[in-house]
Order: sequence, then C-alpha cells, then structure tokens
Amino acid sequence: MFFSSRSKDPRWPHLRDLLNKISKSHPDQYESLFPDLFPVIPDFTDRVFKDCWSKFLEVLGSDKFSQNTRDIVLNLVFKAVEAVDNGRKETSPFSVMFGSQILLSILFSKELFLDLRVIRIIQALHLADPKKIHDFILKQPVVMVPMIKAVSSSSDINIARLIQMIICSSIQLKNEFIPIIKNELPKWPPSIVIDFWIAEKETISAISTSDVEDWLLQHQVYSVSDIEQVFRIHPFIWENVNSLVLLSRTFSPEKPSSITWLKKQAPQLFNIPEPIARLIQNSFTLPVSTPTHSDTQDTKALYQFIRFYLLSLCNPNDIDLEIHSIVFQSLFENNEYISCGAAQAVLYWILKYQYEISTSVFYKICAAAVYQSKTSYSSKMLIFLLHIISLRSDIGYAVLQTHQDMKYHQNQGSTILKGSFVFPHIALHIKNASESTIPCIDCVLDTLGFLSNQLSINV
Repeated sequence: MFFSSRSKDPRWPHLRDLLNKISKSHPDQYESLFPDLFPVIPDFTDRVFKDCWSKFLEVLGSDKFSQNTRDIVLNLVFKAVEAVDNGRKETSPFSVMFGSQILLSILFSKELFLDLRVIRIIQALHLADPKKIHDFILKQPVVMVPMIKAVSSSSDINIARLIQMIICSSIQLKNEFIPIIKNELPKWPPSIVIDFWIAEKETISAISTSDVEDWLLQHQVYSVSDIEQVFRIHPFIWENVNSLVLLSRTFSPEKPSSITWLKKQAPQLFNIPEPIARLIQNSFTLPVSTPTHSDTQDTKALYQFIRFYLLSLCNPNDIDLEIHSIVFQSLFENNEYISCGAAQAVLYWILKYQYEISTSVFYKICAAAVYQSKTSYSSKMLIFLLHIISLRSDIGYAVLQTHQDMKYHQNQGSTILKGSFVFPHIALHIKNASESTIPCIDCVLDTLGFLSNQLSINV
C-alpha cells in the first residue's frame, strides 16, 4: 500500500512515470534509467525496491551487463541499506531483499564480495536479520571458504571484519569455521587476529608463544587497544623492549579511557638500545596515521602522551636536541596529558640518566609550574620535578628556599597517584619520595634575628 502523504510529494509524479518506464524497459535501457532513482532514496526506497528489485537482481546476477550498469545498481542498493531509518518503514529495502532466494548466493560470489559496497550490504543485511544470514551459510558453508582464503591472500581487513561479524554471532558457525580460520590467522590483519584471541581463546595457539613477538613486529600499525590486549594475553612481551616498539606503532587513541591501562602496568626498568630510541623518536616527529577516526587536538594529545611515556624510558643522549626542545615547550601546554607526559619524561631522565638541567631550563620549569593552574595535575607534577631537581642542584635548592609555594608535599604526590596521567615508573618514585625539607629562607632569617636579640649577638 502506498501512503497518501507521499503521493503529495512533488517528486512522486516523476517517480511514478519513471517506474512505469523501467517496468517496460529492455536491459539495454537500464543504464540510462536507473540513475534517476538516486534522488528518491531513502524516502521512496520501499516503492523503488518493490518495482525494480527483479531488474536489480538481473543486473547483479549476470555478466552480460556493463560494469557501469552494475556499479549503478550496486550504488543504489548500497545507498538504500546505508540510509535506512528504523523509525520509517518506507526507508527499508530489507523485506524485499530477503524475499529473494538468490540474493545471498549472488552477494557471496567471489566476483562480488571483494567489493567494499557488497561487504557493507551484507553487513547491513546481517544486522537486519542475522538468522537469515546464518541459515544461508549453514546450508551452504562452502560460500565462506573463498572469503576466508581471500583474507589470507590479501589481508583485506573489511572482508575479515565481515567474516568475524558473521561467524562470532552464531555458535553453530563458530563450531563450523573457527578450526578453518585458526589455521589461516597468521596471514590475517593483526587487529582481527587480536579480536579472535579475545573472543575465542582457542585461537591464541594459532601463533605459538615463541613466534608471536616476531609475528607482531612484522606489522606496522596498531590501535592502542590492540596493544593493550596483546600485553594482557602475552604479558611476557611487556617485559622487554619490543613492547616499546609495538607502542611506537600505535595511532592516536579515540578517548582517554583507551590509555588508562598504562598506569596499571608494572614499571619498565630495562635499558633502551639507541636504535629503539631512534624508532621512538621517529614516531614522535612522523606520527602514525590514524585509519579509524579523524584526529582532533584531544586525540593528538593522547598520542603525544604515549610518546612521552616511551621517550621517558630512553637515554636523553640518544634523543635529538630538537625533541628535547619539544619536551620543554610541552610543559606549558594546557592539555594535562601533554604537560604531565613531558614533565615525567624530564623527571625520569634526571632520575635514571642523571640528566643535567641548565639554569635557563630550570627557570623554564619554574615558569611552567607557575603558569599551570595550582589545582591541576600538571602543576603538582612540575612541583615534584622541581623537588627532584633541588636534591641535585644548588640553584634549585636556593630558588625553592625563597618560593615556598613550589615546595613538594606528600599530599601532592597522593593526588598525582590518583590521576590517570602518571607513568608506572614515575609512580614508583612518587610513592617513595619524602617531603621537601628545604628550609624557608625567611624563616631562617627570622630565627637568626630572634637568636641575635636573645644573645645580644650582632648578625
């Protein structure tokens, strides 16, 4: 039944005439007629599919049509499934599409499933009615084998995600296909492999413990969440420098919660070889591109936070002076992931590598501590940094004598440890740090004045 409200749409008279033409058309006319259907999708999707679906299938299921005609039909179907509004039945093509017995056989054919549009169409059909997809595959399990082999030969992540979506949503399909997929996993994209490790524990053994590090290092790009799961599943990797190489290959996280796990990790206290330090530096100056989302100032800050973590573990003598300058400039950043990350890099360079702070740099750190809000984690982290410097520097000791508001107190350390900005190896030092015992110079002078009066001594 066609709703009268849509019959008043100014596009309807033209669409009605177009549908009549299409119904009477010959195959060689499809290429000129079908493009006029695009403007009425999704508002008239149900009507278009009701009248034209048999001709769409004719094009998709035959090789006698030009590639352009097939592209037009694929684009129409793709637009329709992408534009479905579940609150408006007229925008959905699924009842018509599922009414065809041959559709899934066509879509799962090797000639079509390599097309990203077809992958998206199958995903939409699966979301609309997963049981119909599952039943089709269980009756014809052979349709999945070319897909699985295609991922192994091309590492196509889109086909891999489609397979994962379908297989992991059905116990019967998992029982049928996990043994097959397990043998192919070493050839699959790492993010998909890691997802299978999480969802199906038996797939972890697809890559042996002795080989897994080398296998991971063969791949160049990871999400932070992927690497988090790698360390959970194979914790021994966290204990050596390859963990830093893998982290240096991560693109920017989408949200802060993606990096909270880092704080809970055991401190990494091993030495970093110079070639690894160079790799880490390069990931700072040549950022890993982000394939899954658009970068913003916030996501870039999270990316830099991870790089500051990695830089903090490196010997500063292995890092270019250009990077040193970036670190010190970052102390003034309003974003606390950047300023806290930079402060901790300098802090650990001092603690582990006896990094010497020049007087000018020390005053820059003082200025940064003043610049940051006194209630911020950055301010407290910088005050702790100044405290560490004062234990090793006469100038630091002297300055803090006259600036009591920059003295470190243990309650500041407790606050830092509660935040999500602290590195595990820095937390270790904060927990063991005692309060500043630098005397206030004004208090010293007052005491001397009191004693001189009492003892009649000229000071």
